[in-house]
Amino acid sequence: MNSSSGEKADTEVNLKELFLGLWAYKFIILCTTVLGMVIFTVQGLNSTKVYTSSAFFKINNLSNKSQSSEFGVLSGFVGLNIENTDILPEEGVIGRVAVLEINKSLDLESDNYFNKYTDNNIKDPVWKSSLKQMLGYENTIKNPDELKWQSIVKQYSQNIKIEKNDSNVTIISATHENPNRSAEIANAVMNKIINDDKMSSKNFTNEQIAFLSASMAEAQNDLELVQSKLQAFTVENGGSTMQSFLIGSSRLDILRNRLNNTKELLNALTDLKTILQNGNMTSNDYTKLALKHPIVDQVNFRRILGQSEITSSWEWPQFNVVIEVLSTLNDRKINLENQIIVSLEEAENSSAEVEVYAKLKREEKLAEATYTVLMEQVKSQSIKSGFVPNNTQIYEFAAPPTSPDNANIKNSLLLGSVFGFFIGCLISFGISILRNVYYSKEKLSADSNASFEATFKFFTFLKNNKFGNIKDVRAKKFVPIVRNLVLEIYKSDSSFVAFSSLRSGLKSKNIAKIIADLIHDEKFKIAIIDFSTKNETQNYADDKKIFGSYKEIDNSKNIYMLEPNSDQIAINTLQKRTFSEDLNQLKKSFDLVLVCADQKDCSSVLRSMQSLDFFHILIAKTNHTKQKMLTELVSIKSVQGLLHV
Repeated sequence: MNSSSGEKADTEVNLKELFLGLWAYKFIILCTTVLGMVIFTVQGLNSTKVYTSSAFFKINNLSNKSQSSEFGVLSGFVGLNIENTDILPEEGVIGRVAVLEINKSLDLESDNYFNKYTDNNIKDPVWKSSLKQMLGYENTIKNPDELKWQSIVKQYSQNIKIEKNDSNVTIISATHENPNRSAEIANAVMNKIINDDKMSSKNFTNEQIAFLSASMAEAQNDLELVQSKLQAFTVENGGSTMQSFLIGSSRLDILRNRLNNTKELLNALTDLKTILQNGNMTSNDYTKLALKHPIVDQVNFRRILGQSEITSSWEWPQFNVVIEVLSTLNDRKINLENQIIVSLEEAENSSAEVEVYAKLKREEKLAEATYTVLMEQVKSQSIKSGFVPNNTQIYEFAAPPTSPDNANIKNSLLLGSVFGFFIGCLISFGISILRNVYYSKEKLSADSNASFEATFKFFTFLKNNKFGNIKDVRAKKFVPIVRNLVLEIYKSDSSFVAFSSLRSGLKSKNIAKIIADLIHDEKFKIAIIDFSTKNETQNYADDKKIFGSYKEIDNSKNIYMLEPNSDQIAINTLQKRTFSEDLNQLKKSFDLVLVCADQKDCSSVLRSMQSLDFFHILIAKTNHTKQKMLTELVSIKSVQGLLHV
């Protein structure tokens, strides 16, 4: 989780750094954008002027739509799927077939604006032919006529535009370097579309009639075929097929009812036989028998046993009578079942014949209806074909334009601004990479990894300040911020503080003066040594003090400005083998030693102080401090305090 969050943060910082790097050179981007707009606009003004003419018209296909909808229903009725579309096909106007057709009236071959083909097009450039020979590639012979028409079709498709507005009005726009020619082409294209629409409507009507006539003939053949099949079926099976089926069905129902009644009688007599065999018949036995078999109380049951038909009187029949009746009913059951089997076979045969007959009748009615509808439609379409309405409304013919198109200028401005902006971004990006400086404080803080950092805009006032003006500077509002830095120095418990200024625009010694003026008191002595200052011949007073290898050049109360006590410049004294010992000797005379260095001298000073324990303060400025220099300093000594200027 932490690693992925860190990668996301680095990506965000890099994106911000990239944007700020481009923003730092916004003036370059602005200049290249303006320059690109100027160059492209001049080029657009000097290019060939073209003129665009437009024709406006509308084709109302109301009658065709109604005919198409009716025809679509009939086509679906006879099994043909027809899609009705009312879209102007652009290919039908700018396609190669359309160009070849319109060339007959406009002679595009003789028009140099459309026909860009020359004899040079057939020959490859010298470099290309030489390369082919080196690679062993055989040159193919190009067809001049094909190259010519490819050029015409390409130029034609680029200069002829077809549009439709919200009112369904078609707009034909033609572009040409000759205004009269552009109007002529636009009107010719409009006339071609109108004529093609009329021809299409006429062809559609003729195709409708032909299709309906063929469908009607097919429907007539189907009707005659079905009628002949029905006639043959009637002759073969007679005219009473349905009547025989109904009689057989009724007879089968009667037999089934008789069989069910016989089964009920058999079941009741079987239980009665069981009661008689057991003997000792009681009224309860009769009651149970009647509840189980309600047929016992019916007249038919008593009649077959020779009992009284009065339901209130019951006498138990003799056993031998019941046996004889059971035998008779069993024979009757078998006889009925056989009759039912025969009737079922006859009913199945009759139902198959009835099904064939019904199917033939349905086909006859359907064929007759199809034939009737198609015949009426053929009559209607034949009458309508003699009337061709004018469905075209021309709102405006194309007229020669009086001024050239300004679209080229607008496009030139747009392309120039985009191209200039892109080039400016590339230049700015290249400069930012070459300079390799920090453009955001976040990136600077991340690379320095300082425990304390602050932004000091007020330090810009310290440029070239004299040592005596530090009291006025202390009166500024930034004293609390400096105080926090001082507390960090106290916490480090170091006797040495190194100030490194990397292209910040300020000298590190001026920052050291501010810190020293805030820290010192009557008992606290501070020394400031600037190793980036070149020694100059000066006449020092006799009261100037010498502190080991360093001498006083200025002081204010307990703040002493020191420099090496030698004829060498300060930075060259770092080469002495006793440099660290000499610097360490100052601890005997001062409570705090502030070592200052600027620009490239910073790394040398830090290396020479590596054996000492010191607090490192970096003074940096975005758009100026180089990443390489900071990386070098951090590798020598980590940064404890970072001051943004």
